[in-house]
Amino acid sequence: MLDGEFEKDKNGKWQKTSTVGDDIGVDFYHTDGKDKKGNTTQTTYVTDRKGNWNSINNGREALSGEKRGNDTDWKDIYNEWKSDTGPVRSLFEADHPANKAIQGNYLFSSAYNDFKDSGLSKDGGSVDFGLLDIIMTGNNMQVQMMGSYRTSFYKLGDKTLSLIQDSKSRTSFYLHLPLHNYERGQGYIGKNGMWYPPIQGENNTYQTYLFMAYPKK
Repeated sequence: MLDGEFEKDKNGKWQKTSTVGDDIGVDFYHTDGKDKKGNTTQTTYVTDRKGNWNSINNGREALSGEKRGNDTDWKDIYNEWKSDTGPVRSLFEADHPANKAIQGNYLFSSAYNDFKDSGLSKDGGSVDFGLLDIIMTGNNMQVQMMGSYRTSFYKLGDKTLSLIQDSKSRTSFYLHLPLHNYERGQGYIGKNGMWYPPIQGENNTYQTYLFMAYPKK
């Protein structure tokens, strides 16, 4: 079957719904179910061309962004957040320059090596970006723009699928000052109980970075 993202149609047959996964040689199969308490669950199964597989909780949402080309960089993501333009959710796949910048930074290397040493088949956690990291990251503006982010790693044979997620919000941009964050196009209720229309600019955007990590020889 061709690589990409798949959903079942009304007849229970898998249908390709997007090209996400094409550039890294994997398939994503989205499924819905319920847990023991009757709560709705969403699990995405990821497989490679050799038959290795793993599962991702809530993978549909993580992969739902608009696939961005190499002409989109950190400046575009910042400007789109600042001006409420472009997609709310973006996805960067394979050898996109943004992914290369992430992999070239010590914060990702540390998180990936911790996962590799753990022996687990999948795991994840938060990568914190503090004041010292602003200095140590230097001119890697992709990582500077991201700040703190979340990593998820999934073993597929001798390779590891890396799924990195970050969001641009007022809180993250203004160095975690206690500001309220807003979703694009949504109004909000103020502390006085009154409803206010959507603000213009600096509403949340969400970025997913998807690539394969290989063991060092």
